[in-house]
Amino acid sequence: MFATIMGFGNDQTPMQQFHQSNQHEINIPQSNRYDAPPSLSSRNDVTRSLSTIQQLQPNCSDQCIVCWEPLSQETCSKINLCGHMFHQRCIHECLKREPKCPICRLPIGEPQGPCPSGTMTVRLSDQECPGYDGAGAITIEYNLPRGTQASYHCNPGQKYLPTFRMAFIPNTDEGRRLLTRLKYAWTCGLLFTVGTSLTSGQRNAIVWTSVHHKTSLWGGPYSFPDPRYINNCNESLDALSVPDPDTCLGRLVNTPSQYILNNSDSTTDLNSVEEIAYDAPVPLSSSQAVAGALLPAPQNVSGDCAICLDRLSQSTVAIHGCNHIFHKICLDKCLNRELLCPVCRRHVGGPQGLSPSGTMKIQTLEHRGCSGFSCTETLQIEYRIPPGTQQSYHLNPGMRYKGTVRVAYLPKTDEGTRLLNRLKFAWKRGLIFKIDTSLTTSKPNSVVWAGINHKTSMRGGEHGFPDNSYFDECNRTLDAARVPDANSCV
Repeated sequence: MFATIMGFGNDQTPMQQFHQSNQHEINIPQSNRYDAPPSLSSRNDVTRSLSTIQQLQPNCSDQCIVCWEPLSQETCSKINLCGHMFHQRCIHECLKREPKCPICRLPIGEPQGPCPSGTMTVRLSDQECPGYDGAGAITIEYNLPRGTQASYHCNPGQKYLPTFRMAFIPNTDEGRRLLTRLKYAWTCGLLFTVGTSLTSGQRNAIVWTSVHHKTSLWGGPYSFPDPRYINNCNESLDALSVPDPDTCLGRLVNTPSQYILNNSDSTTDLNSVEEIAYDAPVPLSSSQAVAGALLPAPQNVSGDCAICLDRLSQSTVAIHGCNHIFHKICLDKCLNRELLCPVCRRHVGGPQGLSPSGTMKIQTLEHRGCSGFSCTETLQIEYRIPPGTQQSYHLNPGMRYKGTVRVAYLPKTDEGTRLLNRLKFAWKRGLIFKIDTSLTTSKPNSVVWAGINHKTSMRGGEHGFPDNSYFDECNRTLDAARVPDANSCV
């Protein structure tokens, strides 16, 4: 016997309603239909990610990386996030096949895969999921009818065969959070593609993409028990830029879908968006924080430079505050690695961190409050850092680092707004992130948090609300990073 996940009521948040709905049975299955786009560049978010440049200087010698002809010959388009430029017709042809920058492979717009049209149906099963004591199973059915391959498939214009697939996940909190990410991945066409079946050798067949699924409860390599499955599946979703469960839920709520009923308490409205760009200083000594911290040394200064141990001569500078004097060229080399006096280790200038370049986007979510607060609005902060090359002040200068997107939340209260002002200041000074080895994935050369506490879930979990001590703890970490008080930040 199966019980399908029921619709959401009006008195709880979407995540609470989703969790509680798993304890009820209804007779009508709920399905979410996905309609494949005619081309991968036809979505509005892809179009908004490009800026048109009508005319470049005639003497511009840069070439379009797609056709290798000079960019100055015709109208060009620039990808806003990474800044790479191409002929308009060239980039549009590329994006029809894959919505990624042809140079840096940065995804353009929301994640979008090549899945054909179909339906995803979620049910509850009274069968137990092996390896999860007492937990039932959630059944996912994918039904994809036959059709014609689009321009982004292997053989455009040819027919592909239909398929029906069934998968299972445990009915636990961890499993339900994974289900939310799978729902979002389905609405983005990320779960299937058209290719050659590894099982049957059949060409023009609908096959799985890289997202792991368990197609059996018992027996075989694609079944339970498997203690690593949820982690493996989440990692495959991470690789496809699928957001965390709470962010996915917010976007699913804001998208017309049969998963979420149309009532005023389960919709998400977005107010105006504030976006703050941060350009990492190159070199570090050129940062705004250092401005005014270096003063000309007194005339006829004597003694040795503590860095090179040669006699002090012309082109010397003194550090404001401690008054230690160095050759300017020697001090610049030191400050390009860390903004500390080489002698007394005192900070040089204002606060400055080691974050790579990126953007911080702030918007208000209406009708969605953080757990533990009576307000019904939430401040959503989205940090987006594209991949790049490490600078002299990073762990492995010259090596590439992977990009990341992180989403955090604050209640829209006076206290939350004041904390946001301090976080914006910290972002502008590169204090939010750094490049290191990820504690979660153990992957080196990753963009990781720099120690300033953030809440990445509005409700529940180790890094979510409610948390009565959060504001005090976050403000203490900002104090330690020498971030001014909220009024001074404004």
